[in-house]
Amino acid sequence: MKNKIILGLIIVSILVFSGCGDSNTTTVSNVDPYYGGTQSLDISFLAEFPPSEVSVSSDDPGSNQDFAIIVNLRNNGEYNIPVGGAKVQINGLSSALFNFEEVKQTNVDALTGKIKGSGLEGYDQQISFNNLKYTKTSDTIQQYNINANVCYIYGTHAQGQLCVKKNPTRPSEQGECEIKGAKTLKSSAGPIQFSGLEEFARGTQEIGFKFNVIHSGAGLFSAPNSDCSRELDFKDKIKLEVSSDEFVVECSGFNKYDTGKNVGEIRLVSGQTRTINCFLRVDPNMEEAFKTPIIKIKSEYDYSKTISSSMVLQPFY
Repeated sequence: MKNKIILGLIIVSILVFSGCGDSNTTTVSNVDPYYGGTQSLDISFLAEFPPSEVSVSSDDPGSNQDFAIIVNLRNNGEYNIPVGGAKVQINGLSSALFNFEEVKQTNVDALTGKIKGSGLEGYDQQISFNNLKYTKTSDTIQQYNINANVCYIYGTHAQGQLCVKKNPTRPSEQGECEIKGAKTLKSSAGPIQFSGLEEFARGTQEIGFKFNVIHSGAGLFSAPNSDCSRELDFKDKIKLEVSSDEFVVECSGFNKYDTGKNVGEIRLVSGQTRTINCFLRVDPNMEEAFKTPIIKIKSEYDYSKTISSSMVLQPFY
C-alpha cells in the first residue's frame, strides 16, 4: 500500500509542476492537481450501531441486551490525518449506567486523503465501542440521545503562480509575463478554502499579492493541536503559511510565529471572507528579466463535527 501511495504522489508531482523550455520559468500545469471542494472527514454511525431499540429486563439486569456503537470515519478530503489525529467521543450515555470502559477513542491507522491522478480514494476506519449494556432494571420505556463528537487535525493547501520582473513597474515586453491582475489559485479539498489570488507592483523592488480565505464547512474549527478548544485563544483560528521556493515572502494581518513573517495564525468568521496581503522583494541584480515563481499556501487547523442518533430502552417482563 505504501508503494501505491508513493507512486500516486510521484504522478501528482509530475502533473503539478512542468518545466518550460525557458529556464527562467516554472509553470503550474493546466491540470488541476486537486479535487477541490469542502470535503474532509465524513462521519456516520454504522447502521444499527447503536440500535434503535434495546431490550432491558424489569427484574434482572443480567438479562439486558448487549449492544455496540460503531462510528465510520472516511477521509474524503486531501489532507492526511495521522495515527491518533482523529478523536471520537460518545456523549449522552452514562459510563456507569451503560458499562462504558472508554468514552473516547482515536484512529489506530493513518487516514490518508484522496490523491488526484493516482486512483487512490481516501482511507476509512471504524471506531467501535463494544460490550455496552444497561446495568440497571427498568419497567418504563426510556429514550437516550447519543452523540458522537469527532475532533481531528486537518489542513488545506493551495498554489498559484506569480510574475516577477527586475523592475516590477516596467511594462511587459512581448513574451514576458504580466504582473498586474488576477492569477489562478488551485486549492485542495477541505472546509477552509482559498480563492481570489491577485498580484500588483509595490514599487521598483517589491511585488504584492493578496488572496481570500473562507470557512465553508458545517463544522467548527480551532487552532491546530488545541483539541478543538472553543476557548477564545483557540476558537475560529487557523495556522497559515505562505511561501515560495525562490523568494522570501512576508505577510500582514496575522499573529506571527517565531519561524518567520510568512507563518502565523488568523481568526475567521464562518461564512465571511478574509483577505490576506503579502509581498516579496525583488533583487534588482536578478540575472533573468523575469521569473514565474510558485506561491504555496498551507493551512492547518483542528476541526470538529457531531452526529446524533437515538436509542430506546424497551422493558420486557
